[in-house]
Amino acid sequence: MKASSYEKELLLDSVNELLLEKDNNITLGLVLTSFLVISIVMTMVIPKIYFSNSIYQESLKINKLQREYRSLYNEHKILKAKIDKIKFENGVTH
Repeated sequence: MKASSYEKELLLDSVNELLLEKDNNITLGLVLTSFLVISIVMTMVIPKIYFSNSIYQESLKINKLQREYRSLYNEHKILKAKIDKIKFENGVTH
């Protein structure tokens, strides 16, 4: 059974009427409140992210310096032992 053009128009009018009656409840106050809340959250979160990242970067630098220090310290001990060995050999032979 085909719908007549009158029935189609009536159905479209009913749908349009329902869509226009439906209140979407989005007001300017709601939008401004949402924007304010998002701004406050971002204001609190962005510095935390920045400082966490800065702390992480500094800890990487500190770890690198500690590794270099340990390496140089061990190299110093080895060189000191070699110098003592050379001094001992020269002292014994002369």
